[in-house]
Amino acid sequence: MEQSRMRSFFKLSAIAVLGVICGIGVVFGYKTVAADFGTATATISSTGAQAPDASAAFADSVSDPAYLIIPTINVDAPVTDVGLAASGDGDLGVPSDAIHVAWYKEGPKPGDEGAAVIDGHLDTVNTPEAVFYNLDKLAPGDDIEVVTTSGQTLTFMVTGTASVPYTAATTGIFNTSSSVPQLNLITCAGDWVPSIKLYNERFVVYSQLVSSSTTSASS
Repeated sequence: MEQSRMRSFFKLSAIAVLGVICGIGVVFGYKTVAADFGTATATISSTGAQAPDASAAFADSVSDPAYLIIPTINVDAPVTDVGLAASGDGDLGVPSDAIHVAWYKEGPKPGDEGAAVIDGHLDTVNTPEAVFYNLDKLAPGDDIEVVTTSGQTLTFMVTGTASVPYTAATTGIFNTSSSVPQLNLITCAGDWVPSIKLYNERFVVYSQLVSSSTTSASS
């Protein structure tokens, strides 16, 4: 299942991540701001896992992501792409269903220098356990694979996780402090709060590229 995608070269100068919407258990979002938001409020859980030097794994160029594979939690999901939501409120777009994940196409691709971001649903109205339902079971040292439209397999290693309130000023998910390509995943978490129709937390997984190989393209 290969989709043609156009890449945007919009440069994010600084982004604060806010859990804005998790309405009816379906969606969540982020706010973008052109400001330096300083220290992240998230406390990252880590067991000291350190991604090895991945400089040799860098490809001259990477194609768009086609599949996200997380063996530890049995995820094998098609990747769609999203920009900002049409609402105009600065919310990040989300997958249209429970089985896809969504790559933020205005940022780096997985495998490019910088922090790529992929989001996915915890649940939906009709799907009690969506694609990222078990995301919080990932731990430092676990592998995340991205298969690209050209058949590359990019392997990332989880370096940390964080649970943050949906009102947190930032999770640092779009930030990068390394030249090593990073991939960060995010979904809803915590308790559903009926009065505001939101989950009260977000769960974030941080990872870094450790290897790259060429395989047959998925179909």
